[in-house]
Amino acid sequence: MPKISVIIPVYNAHEYLNRCLDSVVNQTLEDIEIICVDDCSTDDSVKILEKYALKDYRIKVIKRTENGGESRARNTGLENVTGEYIAFVDNDDTIDRDFFEKLYKKAIEENADISCGDAEYIDYNGKSFKNKHNIINIAKNKLYFSNNWWCAIYKTSLIKNDNIILEPGMLISADLIFLIKAVLAANKVVTVENIYYRHYDREDSGFSKVLSKEKILSGVKSIEIITDLLNKKNIDKTNPKGYDWLYKEQFNIFLNLHYHNNNEDLIELYLSGMTNIYSKCNRKAEFQRFLKNNYFSISQMIIENNKSELKNFLTHKTNRLNFITQNLRDKIRRGNK
Repeated sequence: MPKISVIIPVYNAHEYLNRCLDSVVNQTLEDIEIICVDDCSTDDSVKILEKYALKDYRIKVIKRTENGGESRARNTGLENVTGEYIAFVDNDDTIDRDFFEKLYKKAIEENADISCGDAEYIDYNGKSFKNKHNIINIAKNKLYFSNNWWCAIYKTSLIKNDNIILEPGMLISADLIFLIKAVLAANKVVTVENIYYRHYDREDSGFSKVLSKEKILSGVKSIEIITDLLNKKNIDKTNPKGYDWLYKEQFNIFLNLHYHNNNEDLIELYLSGMTNIYSKCNRKAEFQRFLKNNYFSISQMIIENNKSELKNFLTHKTNRLNFITQNLRDKIRRGNK
């Protein structure tokens, strides 16, 4: 049994696939299997995969017969894992050479279900940022591990026993649902400092600068699933701090979706979403403080379910531009809530 099964979904990735594969095959932890799932690429991605597979017996290339998106490709990988732990690497990203060795060592030492490293983001312009704040929080409370899902390894038995898969058909945010389900099911989450998963932003990536209506709908669906899951499992009582963090993050993400597609055709969706998140929250006093401290200009409208005023605010061009300049995407990622 390999120590780690690495799942790499591949679709038209010839420009950066070599970079990704080199970082995985050259890991200091050699006892891994590398499951590359091609989702009907139309470029020479398959040729690249087959070239690497000829040189490295650990690489298994699976070719899907129809394009189903990243979630289905990753689920195909999950169906074929044989390792003790599972890891995910996107086909345009890279990892430190000792990334898996250190994560696996910490997981075994502490009998952890999830072992988490840190992330370095490389933006569209090549500027990088390392998120130290995030991993420090995770060490305090496992529910702070609420994004950057590819930074970790997950015990295979945890994923299989709880039947955790990626939501098929979702264009974005299926990974967030997977992560939250895994963290909620985990008995122990550990962290390892100073090892990095390097995530590269691209104009045509899943979470691009401008999101289509279909992607917006997927993002909204994920928020509904996660907030309902928190309430269903009574996290507000068992882990109130974690509940507050996750619930606030869902609201931040919802606003972030609006800034990535502020088409007025979607305004009713945004209005309902903001007020619904608040109405479903089981810790309203804390959520009210969050709204007033972070979004004072619209907080009372949300609390009072005043969709008319909220609509006027969100559709006013100056207000919208002022909100966009807050750069909420970085705010969410860096944990500055």
